[in-house]
Amino acid sequence: MATNTVQKAISDTENEPSIWWVDFPDKQSVEKQDLLAITMNKVNEYRNWASLQWWQTVFGNDQRVPQDSSAPSATIRSSFCAEVASVHMKQTPWYE
Repeated sequence: MATNTVQKAISDTENEPSIWWVDFPDKQSVEKQDLLAITMNKVNEYRNWASLQWWQTVFGNDQRVPQDSSAPSATIRSSFCAEVASVHMKQTPWYE
C-alpha cells in the first residue's frame, strides 16, 4: 500500500503541492555543519515518515476525499493532506 500511496502522492503533489518545506542553510563552523547535517537528516526522515502517514490518510478516506484522477480531485486531496499535516504536526513530538 505504501508504494501505491507514494506514487499517487507524487502525482498529486506535482500539480498541487499541499506542504512546502523550507530549509535555511547558514554558513557555520565545520562542527556546526556536522551537527546541522545530522539534524537535517533526522528532519528528512521525519518528513518522509510523516508525509507517508498524511497521504495514506488522504487515499484511505474514500468517503470524504474523491479518488479519481481529475485535476479538481487532486486539488481537493492536496488541500485535505495539508489539513491532516497541520493537525498531525501539532500533535507529534517528532524532534527530541
